[in-house]
Amino acid sequence: MITGDGFNRKINGYTRLYPFAYNYSRFTLYDIEMERACLDCGTLLRGRADKKFCDDQCRSSYNNQLKAGSASAIRPVNAILRKNHSILTRLCIGNKIKLRRDDLLRYGFDLTYHTHLYNTQTGNTYYFCYDYGYMRLDGEVFLVVKRKDKL
Repeated sequence: MITGDGFNRKINGYTRLYPFAYNYSRFTLYDIEMERACLDCGTLLRGRADKKFCDDQCRSSYNNQLKAGSASAIRPVNAILRKNHSILTRLCIGNKIKLRRDDLLRYGFDLTYHTHLYNTQTGNTYYFCYDYGYMRLDGEVFLVVKRKDKL
């Protein structure tokens, strides 16, 4: 068997190396390698054929950049909802409690953000922050309830 040196061909920005061997006067490709670059830093990759990043730091950096644009509007709202939920968890020890509006605002509760609404048959509306709901009673008093889990 006589082995040749091979040849390089540039296809779609990748360099393909086609080493070949002559076996009984017949051309056969025995190895095809493709040079790939890291999606984050652009360094040459070695190893598995489906490898996309040179290390974990590049993989993490690349994915963080992808998520940064879409999550920029959601992150502050989620922070407010988490804070509201933690305030209601601390204040509502049992299944329900009456609280004044001033007490909620003193802890930093934001009344403009909630996860969903629940309308009762009597026409009352509960504003829920995950599993805690609150409803305005008389003037400045709120009834805070904890939803029972339905399994």
